[in-house]
Amino acid sequence: METRGEFFCISGPDKGKRLALGERSVLLGTSASCGLLSDDEDLGPERVKLKVVDGRLTFRASANARVYVDGVHTPEGSLKPGRQLRAGRSVWQFDLERQAEARRPAPRDAGGLFGQAWRFINSSIGLEHPEGLNVKEVFSQVSQKRPEADVTELFAIGTSKNTPELMEIDTNWPKPWVFFKALVLTVMVYVGFVFAFRQFENNNLLPGLIMVGASAIPITVVIFYFEMNAPRNVSLHQVIRMLLIGGVASLITSLFGFEMVGKSLNWLGASRAGIVEETGKLLALLIIVYKTKYRWTLNGLLFGGAVGAGFAAFESAGYAFRDGMDLYSFGVVDLDSILDSILVRGLLTPGGHVAWTALVGAALWKVRGDQPFTFSMLKDERFLRVFALAMALHMIWNSPFQLPYYGKYVALIAVAWMAIFGFIQDGLNQIRREQGQAAAAFRGRPREKAAAAR
Repeated sequence: METRGEFFCISGPDKGKRLALGERSVLLGTSASCGLLSDDEDLGPERVKLKVVDGRLTFRASANARVYVDGVHTPEGSLKPGRQLRAGRSVWQFDLERQAEARRPAPRDAGGLFGQAWRFINSSIGLEHPEGLNVKEVFSQVSQKRPEADVTELFAIGTSKNTPELMEIDTNWPKPWVFFKALVLTVMVYVGFVFAFRQFENNNLLPGLIMVGASAIPITVVIFYFEMNAPRNVSLHQVIRMLLIGGVASLITSLFGFEMVGKSLNWLGASRAGIVEETGKLLALLIIVYKTKYRWTLNGLLFGGAVGAGFAAFESAGYAFRDGMDLYSFGVVDLDSILDSILVRGLLTPGGHVAWTALVGAALWKVRGDQPFTFSMLKDERFLRVFALAMALHMIWNSPFQLPYYGKYVALIAVAWMAIFGFIQDGLNQIRREQGQAAAAFRGRPREKAAAAR
């Protein structure tokens, strides 16, 4: 039996238009010869060929057509039901017909101990379990080759000219890929420093080696958060600013914290850092929380990750420097200790500061929303739960308790990222709700005018 679907526009100049699709091709464009006539001038006379194959919408655009999937120029591809495609300034969605949808078996719920743990963690901090998340699909574009122009286009977002309107935001799960390119690049630079130092034993290479090695993974994770920021309203400049200023500000406030209350917490040992440092990084986040233009939960996740990344990079560089300089008074640099410190801390970084502060930032922005920040928001239970989780993860991380094969750290990283993916879904749902409210308000305007006329 032929699989049929529905293609309908949810925002933009073609909003409200819809077409039933099957295995027979239909053209979308402004030309009168197209089966689906567009009013979108940004699409122009270019055509997009559409049809349904094996329950998916396949599309092929002409050379100059402005067609995007997940914010990336994609002239040819296929979409699963529920996914969106932007043609010009119009956002279209594809769904199977209701009859076909009814015959489709319901997706299997993630079960087992891991699924139960994930639900418990998200429910404990007031989040829904990300039922529709397919981690493999989210990272499906990591290995695809991309032109340099796509990287430039991604990093150009966040300005007044490159920030999408509310109804143009794609609320499907983003598919990040630039973060992996950044990881490969920084690792290559780091390997270059290591090779040069072993070859020439020039101590002038050490600062670069340490700084690149210590910052490679933190910066990679921040770029991941940058790509997951669906509103595309934060510029790269603002991210770098928060990474540098927020990183050093959080270090300074944490050091003051250790001076002021550290002695009273000595009974906790190294775990006291979970209280002092998480508070210090929270204070650094207040640098930008007052700016209401950044009103989305996903903005907070990005800003928190940037502050945490700055803290992690500077701290790891300090540890690597200290480990390598133990023998320097004898004229020897312990390179192996530096490399071991960078490797171990780098591999564990995704579940450390860069994750804990991202959670705190997401919770703070969720509570604040589009309202001016007040300190009373820090008493909100939705924030306090997440802040307590970040502190607990940090304290357990620093505790003397260990499991074989770094088991403790693997478990803590898993918990942090379960919560992070929960916040990403929560952030996407926040945008969908506001899009729905805006659409409802738009549909209600003609009725209001008609009632006023009567």
